[in-house]
Amino acid sequence: MKRRTLVGAAAWTAPAIVLASAAPAYATSTLGLITFIDPEDIIGSGYTATLTVQLTVPAGGSVPSSVNIRYGTPNVLRGPTSAPTGGNATFTFQVTALDVNASTEITVRAPGYVDGTTTITVTADRSGFLFLQGFSFRSTSTQNKMVGSPVRTTSANGTVTDSFRGGEFKYNGLGDGNALNINGFLLRSDMKAMAGVVEFNLDVFAVGYVPNGVSSYLLWQNSGNRPNSGKPITEIAARINGKTARDGSLNHTSATAAGTNGILPILRGSTTTASRPGGYLYLAFTFPRFPGYTANVSFVY
Repeated sequence: MKRRTLVGAAAWTAPAIVLASAAPAYATSTLGLITFIDPEDIIGSGYTATLTVQLTVPAGGSVPSSVNIRYGTPNVLRGPTSAPTGGNATFTFQVTALDVNASTEITVRAPGYVDGTTTITVTADRSGFLFLQGFSFRSTSTQNKMVGSPVRTTSANGTVTDSFRGGEFKYNGLGDGNALNINGFLLRSDMKAMAGVVEFNLDVFAVGYVPNGVSSYLLWQNSGNRPNSGKPITEIAARINGKTARDGSLNHTSATAAGTNGILPILRGSTTTASRPGGYLYLAFTFPRFPGYTANVSFVY
């Protein structure tokens, strides 16, 4: 046989050898996957997080009735060592942060599945967060002034509060053109955004001259069918619940921050005079995920 014939035969048969060696690896890949869905990366002491787990069932496999849960570092979280799936490929379990500054890896495992892991940091340091106010006025009037830099205080029970003061909402212009837009960002003190959704509560109320028990001077912008749309802001706190966007923003235009009522802009409903003075507008933010941190913003109106 000629040399050219030998080379040609070798070149033709090589792919068959490669295919034969690759086939067994494909055939043995039958493990399912365990994945955490959008887990929190940092939580405050005392907070109970609900973790969502998803099982990718392998071909011919089944959903296990329960999974095992392991914690890499003890005494960081209080949680179960197993969790039922209820026969569902997606299920949840809860963990509660203890009063420590530490991290732990959480591993979920089940026979026939690749382990799923996530890491959660628990912080008892309530100064580890920062609220960046992003309020703005639509009007360019110099009678409206934005709040200054925050003043941080710590109460006897350790609660940290950032207070933004010095704001003035004194321009008497009426309508949407004189709106106070409410926005802000909740970040870690190292200026990094946090993984997972951060829920917030916003309490808004006015004090001072309140005619007939209702502050007609300030009201929520009239927008659609939201429950607080067009209503006056009174001495009784109106609570808004919502969730931050992925970048930590509370922007009132963000669908993920809409919450129950949505954070609508605040408008002036009427003018103030010497005989009918204004008062103070207060906005208090709390974050259930970080029980020991609050942010307050105030304006004279």
